Amino acid sequence: MKPKKLFAILLSLALVVGMIPAFGVTASATEALPGFSISEDGVVTWNHVSDADTYYLSGLSPGGNKIIKQNSDATFDKATTTWTSQGVTFDLKQYMDLVKKNTGTYNMTITAVRNGYELDYSSSFQYNYQSSIEKLNKPENVRWEGGTAVWDSVPNATGYIVNLYELPGNGKNIANANVTDTTYLFDKGLFSTSYNYYFTVVATADGYQNSELNRCDPVNGAVLIGGNSVSTFTDFYVYITPPVAGQHPQAPTVNTD
Repeated sequence: MKPKKLFAILLSLALVVGMIPAFGVTASATEALPGFSISEDGVVTWNHVSDADTYYLSGLSPGGNKIIKQNSDATFDKATTTWTSQGVTFDLKQYMDLVKKNTGTYNMTITAVRNGYELDYSSSFQYNYQSSIEKLNKPENVRWEGGTAVWDSVPNATGYIVNLYELPGNGKNIANANVTDTTYLFDKGLFSTSYNYYFTVVATADGYQNSELNRCDPVNGAVLIGGNSVSTFTDFYVYITPPVAGQHPQAPTVNTD
């Protein structure tokens, strides 16, 4: 290959490689929310980002955002959020108490948003939350009785959240219910003899933190389908002996003693 042709090829390759970043996906720098701070008692404050109309708080629940916006009618927002022309004050500790979060360490991020699109302004922080609400005891003696989910009563609990899961695999949630009793009869149409099933139960009450969940041992659907039977019927037969040919059947004798 001639030197001039080889040089031309190498020069073309260099130009192509040099142009790749211009057409690739590059990460944009994210700036911190202006004036961001969090106090020891869990109050978060920051100044408004230009053009932002909403802020997302992530890290409270897996895969979800707490939306913080002006004049929100969402539950607990009026008690925990102050929105002014200068910025936002959000009482994170109070909010977590109201929604009954568990004590623990939470990794959170607040991001500025405009018309549903996240802007390049966010602040991340770690919050060690200590719940000030008494936690209910975990339901005990969780078990199947036929097709009925059964557990022991929890002191101070006024309700229970029951979830049904199907195996194999990691457990597919196929039904749930909120009940006030300590039993729940699942519809036997939910069960298949090809799968195993278990349920979980959580105790709840106003003014208390939800209990930890407890779960029963899985059993096969055949057991649960059979356990849903309300009544059992036994077949019975009446045998009538035909009369001998040429004779008339005799009327039954009534004992009058």
